[in-house]
Amino acid sequence: MTDSQQSPPAGLPNEFSIELMRILNSAYTLDEIRTLCFELDVDFDNLSGDTKAGKARELILWGKRSGTLQLIQDTIKSGRPDVEFHVEYDSNRARELQESIMASASQPVQHAFKEFTEQVSAYVDEFNLLHEKMQEWKEVHNYLQDLQNHFAPCRGYIYTFSKLNLGDDDSQEKDRFLYSIEVEWRPVKRVLRRLEEFATQILVIGDVYVPDNPTQGPQWLLAPKRASKLIDKSLFDRDLLTLREGLSEFGDDTDQQLYLADKALLKTAQEIMTLRRPSVTKEPI
Repeated sequence: MTDSQQSPPAGLPNEFSIELMRILNSAYTLDEIRTLCFELDVDFDNLSGDTKAGKARELILWGKRSGTLQLIQDTIKSGRPDVEFHVEYDSNRARELQESIMASASQPVQHAFKEFTEQVSAYVDEFNLLHEKMQEWKEVHNYLQDLQNHFAPCRGYIYTFSKLNLGDDDSQEKDRFLYSIEVEWRPVKRVLRRLEEFATQILVIGDVYVPDNPTQGPQWLLAPKRASKLIDKSLFDRDLLTLREGLSEFGDDTDQQLYLADKALLKTAQEIMTLRRPSVTKEPI
């Protein structure tokens, strides 16, 4: 076994920030992050953000400002030995690199270097966060668009409800109609299951979906899921009136959530484009 296989790579602060964000969002609940803050002597309530992702991000930023990323890592390892780090923080590596540059530079250069590295660190952290955010919103967009496309045949049936005899439970026409909708509904449910799986893995665009607590999660999943349950039940009960309501609600919810996801995607792209670049005030050397 090689050294690289025996242990994860040692990372600089920016590399480790992304890794720590992944761990806190995938392996920790909001209450567990609260407990972690207690162990680190950090006031959880004073951290900005209302969601798990927001609290995790602020805890990481606190660790960078206070120079305690190593402590966060060690506390996680101590309390959660099951958590696997793909990148580990090595404070010595970052410090040795800084010291080698500072030792051979004049005082103005040292000052400029310190200022610039702080700006670069903040810039890279923010850029990586926004990039991750954009990637996740792109995935949401793709899934919701797939839902729209697969739902189109079902939506078409909504306009034929008025032609049926809704009160005739023995109508063969009604049976054929329900069967046709059920067939077209199956691929929609497959896409919805993939969207649900993705919602359990998000890192930065909201609270992850928890199957054991189906009321917790992002609205772009919860809204169409609520309507899908109404459709499933009405198909089982052969209830055309409720089925029409469920189909209309599902179509409206999917359209609305796709619109909101596209707005969030555009906003994130604009934030990346306007992100302030690192710069240093020129001083005589």
